[in-house]
Amino acid sequence: MAKKKTSVLSRQRPKKSRKKGGFSWSSMSIYAGGALAVLILAGTIFYLFAGKTTVVAGKNRNWKVTIKAEDRSLLENQEEQAIIQAVKTHVSEGEEKDLLRAISAIKTDETFAKIHFVRTGLDQLTIYYAKRVPVMCYQGDQLHYISSAAEIYGFVDDPLKCAGPIVTGIIEERKKSGKNAVLSLTAEEQKNTDNALQLAKILAFYKHEPTKLSFEKYRGFYINIKDLETDIALGNPPFETKLEKLGEVLKKISGKGEVAQRIELDFQGKAFIKMKKM
Repeated sequence: MAKKKTSVLSRQRPKKSRKKGGFSWSSMSIYAGGALAVLILAGTIFYLFAGKTTVVAGKNRNWKVTIKAEDRSLLENQEEQAIIQAVKTHVSEGEEKDLLRAISAIKTDETFAKIHFVRTGLDQLTIYYAKRVPVMCYQGDQLHYISSAAEIYGFVDDPLKCAGPIVTGIIEERKKSGKNAVLSLTAEEQKNTDNALQLAKILAFYKHEPTKLSFEKYRGFYINIKDLETDIALGNPPFETKLEKLGEVLKKISGKGEVAQRIELDFQGKAFIKMKKM
């Protein structure tokens, strides 16, 4: 009987991997970066939900002050120092009049929408705050912030610091206000400010970036859009159908290789177009 041949493959031994586990600087940097990110996240969550506690030397005693955010916003260093300074200056025995004076001092910084003190022990205070979120600017004699809650407040020293478009005409001109004031608006002015915020949100939804947004009494809103040499009259709310119509008009004009000088959409369902002479 012939001897059975063995396959060459069956005689081969699988090679062991020479790759060794162990320390490497690249893996170490990855682990360190991940650990740092976790620590930062944990610190932020603790700050927002547990609050930050510090000992403040008041007029007559040391106060254990815990600062908590009601709106998940973080304090800038100068804002935190303003709170601590108000406790140092105004809180002596922790009576209601002391706390009200401290609140009044803190609210001179218009970035605070809300400040609330609670005395939680013999020498313990908990301070709850919420901050205004600037989303637009209003241009009158001075440039002011407009918050997400439709408040007009503060001064803006540089137009580039505006978080959104600059709007004009929504309120009546008045004498110069204090630097940290929140402007008191009439019912009509508040309505115009609300409408300006609504318009800015809808423009963002349709991916339009307004470079100018102005309001004219009885006629409503006018806008200019980035990279578009066209004056657009939108009128008063509702804005959604008008902006849908604007998209159709712009597409049609672009398809013809033309440019509109002015588009008027302030009459519902209609569009008046004035073309530029080429």
